Amino acid sequence: MNSGDKTISSLERLLRELGLSSYESKALAYLVVSREQIKASDLSKATGIPRTKVYAVLESLEDLGLVKVTPTRPLKASSPPLELLPTLLFEIVLEEALRKISLLNKMFNVEFSEGLWILGEINLPVGGRDTLRRVSNILLRDSKDFLILVTNEKSVELVPHGLRCRNISLVVDSPDTYEKLRSKGLKTRNIRIANPELFAFATEKSGLISNENTTNGFISTDPRIVKALTVLLRALYLASPVFK
Repeated sequence: MNSGDKTISSLERLLRELGLSSYESKALAYLVVSREQIKASDLSKATGIPRTKVYAVLESLEDLGLVKVTPTRPLKASSPPLELLPTLLFEIVLEEALRKISLLNKMFNVEFSEGLWILGEINLPVGGRDTLRRVSNILLRDSKDFLILVTNEKSVELVPHGLRCRNISLVVDSPDTYEKLRSKGLKTRNIRIANPELFAFATEKSGLISNENTTNGFISTDPRIVKALTVLLRALYLASPVFK
């Protein structure tokens, strides 16, 4: 078995553990390692997926946003680069986990704290503005006791409506940005003015920091990382002029 086959085998095993079917795992692992468009018939031969099944498998993976299918004749498929796969899978795993928590709530009327904590301590890069917005919504809504939020006009849309945190410290770039946050129901007296060319926050359980254009970011629920980000954002808050 060469190194490519070993990589495919290892990736296939991990994908099955994340909940993909055997055929889905085989197809996606092969496409990711191949890094090129592949005809459905060739994918069937390379992976052992029956020809009668391979089209349904590709359709399922396309619905999950994990492959791109080109409806040509013959039909071809490709996958995103390997470095983007964790972000895409993260969204799928998170949505499924929250769906299951919701079902448990309905069955037993148990009050769970919805968030990433069911996944344990994680450190994960996040790519794409839409993904950042969805992840931010989940993490920020889960904050109940403590929040330091750094945002500006470009990133204010990443903040969800109706936050219900008891203690919010806020760094914004202008009064207009704060007014937009107020329109979302966010109210606090702890406001500082700076020119934060990033979007970042720290809560009691999680942290997120993005680049200037909010196209890529990094999230963590590791207490050590969250504490370090809290200290950093707190220092930025204290060093900034008071909002008047």
